[in-house]
Amino acid sequence: MTGNYSLPIVFHLKNGVSLKISDVPFPRNLEISELQKGLVLSFNGIDLIEEGAGFGSPVIKYRDKTYFSKTAKVKVEEKPEKTYKVTKNFLMDSISLKHFQGQRWINDAIYHPIHRIFSLFYLKLKPFRPFFNLMISKRKKIGIETRFVRTKPRGVVDFTYKIRKGTIDITVDISKLCKENLEEVVILNEQGASQFPLYCDSDGLNLSKEEIGAWDIVKADSAKLMNADGISYSQENLGGACLIRGWEKIKDRHSWSGLNYIIKPCNNKFRYKIMISKYA
Repeated sequence: MTGNYSLPIVFHLKNGVSLKISDVPFPRNLEISELQKGLVLSFNGIDLIEEGAGFGSPVIKYRDKTYFSKTAKVKVEEKPEKTYKVTKNFLMDSISLKHFQGQRWINDAIYHPIHRIFSLFYLKLKPFRPFFNLMISKRKKIGIETRFVRTKPRGVVDFTYKIRKGTIDITVDISKLCKENLEEVVILNEQGASQFPLYCDSDGLNLSKEEIGAWDIVKADSAKLMNADGISYSQENLGGACLIRGWEKIKDRHSWSGLNYIIKPCNNKFRYKIMISKYA
């Protein structure tokens, strides 16, 4: 079966676990409701993604702006032995802007340096993160909101997902991106913060919720996120990429838990694997 699909396509794995994908933003939860997602993890028909970006979706950082995707095309091929090859082409056609009290956009030239400084302190000063989270949660109350608006696209990122039982082999192709002033490519692999509050890695590190950090480097060879139903997903630390762990839950804004890669744009393709397990 091939073509574009407005309704999510479901791929059943085992033990009640399934994956979904769509060519429209799905699901529409919290701050990134307007953006395209990667593969959505579900258990017994309940989506586990919350405000996560799914398995395999791009954020592209240029020197001047960061680009997101609101538009995509999906193609599905069914292979022997219940193996699926799914291609999703993400058009990088959106940027984030701050809207104040429903009336005007905050000037990006003013907001962007402030946001970079805030992000630096947020990542470096871990003991103060509860205070920073409180500040973030109050933004909406005073009328500051993030909205993703379409702009002139800077190209397409192609994701190919090969799905078989509990394994997803993912290939990312950035050859169709504009390379001028391109700094880095972020590959998001996220599900919901409430659903995946537990972390462990091959170095024996075990963390829970806020202990995981918001954007911390994984030094172990592999890392895993788990939930109370015995579902987990794991990824390897690969050469040519930086593996980042993160967990963030802020009321009415963020709720994601993920293992994300940061890659430099010197190579057009990057390949990795996600292992999904369900323990009895």
